Parts: sequence; C-alpha cells; structure tokens
Amino acid sequence: MLLRVQSISLPMQVPIIIDNTKQSIIELNQRQLYNDSEDSNNEALRLYGSLSYALEKNKLNPLPGLVDRICI
Repeated sequence: MLLRVQSISLPMQVPIIIDNTKQSIIELNQRQLYNDSEDSNNEALRLYGSLSYALEKNKLNPLPGLVDRICI
C-alpha cells in the first residue's frame, strides 16, 4: 500500500481532482451565497445600504429574498 501511495504524482493529480470536484464546489458556493446569505467563511453577507440597489439586484435574482437583504 505504501508503494502505491508513494507512486502517486500529486502535481499530476491535482488538476484532475479539481476538475472532478469543480461542479460540487460551485454548487456549495452558490448554496452558501443564495440560500444561506453566507460567504465562504460562513459569515453573514452585508446588507444592501441602498433600497434602489436592493430592488435592482432582486430583479436579477429574487431567490435570496428582498426584505432580508436591505439595511433600513
């Protein structure tokens, strides 16, 4: 088993691993941003300070919700 592990060329495998997990990482990031309103460090995203900007963003993507994203 040790010989098999030692025979793995990590620099050659990293691009393959990234390519194989790319879609899962994208989905995780989108779920954090859109559903949980959290960044990659699990910290809450800042609220929009401008109502007009919040309305414009809501037109583009209503999924996160409007009321939860406005700082009044």
